Amino acid sequence: MVVWQCSFVSQGQSVVASRVLVWSGSLSGELFVPITGGERSGLEGRFVYDAGGFLFLLTKSLYYDSRSDYFFTSIGQGPRQGLLMLHFQCGGCRGKGLYRTVNGPELTLNDLGSLKLLKDEKGLSVLFTQVGDGEWRPVAVTRADGAKLLIEYGRDGLISEMRDSDRRSLVPVYKAGRLDSVNQTWTGGAGKVSRQSLME
Repeated sequence: MVVWQCSFVSQGQSVVASRVLVWSGSLSGELFVPITGGERSGLEGRFVYDAGGFLFLLTKSLYYDSRSDYFFTSIGQGPRQGLLMLHFQCGGCRGKGLYRTVNGPELTLNDLGSLKLLKDEKGLSVLFTQVGDGEWRPVAVTRADGAKLLIEYGRDGLISEMRDSDRRSLVPVYKAGRLDSVNQTWTGGAGKVSRQSLME
């Protein structure tokens, strides 16, 4: 529903039926769209990237267990399959070196000190660094086709903005720490377009 239009800017508001938004593979239109393909348990209120065989959770942190020398994070699986905790191990790396998954899809994690670089065999790369809340979170995602997504965080560790190389952006709006709505901006045929979507 279009709320108002003025010069080359249009604003609209919509209600998103799915509480899971996926990074759009299209180079035009909204940066994130509702995910399709059935119920996705455990993913409510999340932003994801569909990597083909799994869903990369853009809101999930990367953790390191120094006692057992492994990294771990969670990914989404197929419809109705929930989340899978991935473990990355490297014999004797002790926080420096190339780690590999011991379960789930084949991924590598290169520990570069203040940066951690996750890759898959299809060309996906995800760069992690510590953000405002001290946790390791994804700050840049590059798809196999070269498209890039940059992610910024507030001091509370919540995503404050996501934008891509095509100048599309998404700004989440939170209420009491929970995702309430998203404001997206992109360039359409008539100029700049903005839309607010309520997450129900």
